[in-house]
Amino acid sequence: MRKILASVSLMAFAMAIIAAPVSADTTNTTTTTVTKTLDVTAAQNAIEKRDTALITGSQTYSTAVQTALTARKDALKAAYALTDKKTMKAAIKKSWADYTKAINTARKTWMTAKKDAWKQFNTDMKAARAVGVDYTSSSVDSLTM
Repeated sequence: MRKILASVSLMAFAMAIIAAPVSADTTNTTTTTVTKTLDVTAAQNAIEKRDTALITGSQTYSTAVQTALTARKDALKAAYALTDKKTMKAAIKKSWADYTKAINTARKTWMTAKKDAWKQFNTDMKAARAVGVDYTSSSVDSLTM
């Protein structure tokens, strides 16, 4: 019986504490909330700038890959036309090395373009007071190339 009485008393006390702020006398207080509004035009400009930079970067990457593949194709065809086996092997090795270097350069250029575009976008969106509105990030563009 004591346990039940103690439990009921404890619950009544807890409810009184929870209800206390609600039943407290409220004075006439005014709170001012400053709401920063989204600058829609600035957000749209940020999107335009980011995506235009990404399109340009992807076109540059694509052109560099096509150039590297064409150069590799031509170099390998010329290498296999050589009659001296030692010279042929050296030419083949050089064709692949040149291709690898060109592809790595293209990839680094593309990664830098993506990084710069997203960095500028984040800065622009912050200025437009749009931070927290769009939860995407540059990781979305890592799915391409």
